[in-house]
Amino acid sequence: MSQAPPETITSAEGYFARLKSDSQALWRFAGKHPTLAISFCYLCASIVGLVHSLYLLGAFKVDALTQMELLDFILGAVHQPIAFAYIAGGVLGFYLAFLLNRGLRRRFPRYARASDKHNKTLFRINPWLAVAFLALLYLSAFIKMSALDRAKAIREDQTPHYQVTAIYPIAGGPHTLTLPRVQLVAATSRYLWLYADHKILMLPYNNIASLIPLESEVKAAPEKAAQGKAIQPKTPPAQQAKTP
Repeated sequence: MSQAPPETITSAEGYFARLKSDSQALWRFAGKHPTLAISFCYLCASIVGLVHSLYLLGAFKVDALTQMELLDFILGAVHQPIAFAYIAGGVLGFYLAFLLNRGLRRRFPRYARASDKHNKTLFRINPWLAVAFLALLYLSAFIKMSALDRAKAIREDQTPHYQVTAIYPIAGGPHTLTLPRVQLVAATSRYLWLYADHKILMLPYNNIASLIPLESEVKAAPEKAAQGKAIQPKTPPAQQAKTP
């Protein structure tokens, strides 16, 4: 018995109706297999976090992919928790765009007709393929932009500082066990990537004796200076001698 050919979509209503139907089927599948659904979501977040780390270290001319292990692919979301924010923001943005488009189509029939006329090619594509393409475009653009912004902030000395004490001398670093002022760039399963003296240091975790944040000291300095200016009394004018 031959299957019926797929229904041809000629309007946005039909396109979103098919997307809604597929989404409901996907939700039912996730409800029956919650472990598989959670694992898939975490895998997506791990990939996003890993790509963010690669972009960030790549901004400092570091080929981090050669220094990563299988565990880094699994813990990508843990090392870069911002990945969850990117995914949540993308889902929310897509939903808001869907509501906006539906409201415009209902209120302005001319907009609906023009939209259907110019999107005939899109209606031939499976809705989920279009969603996947838009998701990849969104994530790649925002992940790269976020990584480059963080790299710029690190170069401009605008991120929190730490004092790191090593157990034995750092290869390629200063000839001392103490790094008095460094910034954290990224963290992988085996290494902590630091920025100090305009260069990147790769420090294994088993070589870290202490990691002390200096952010409070950096913030306290301008506050103390401001308090000193506020408390400093003005020199009173010379008092005139009283006549008897």
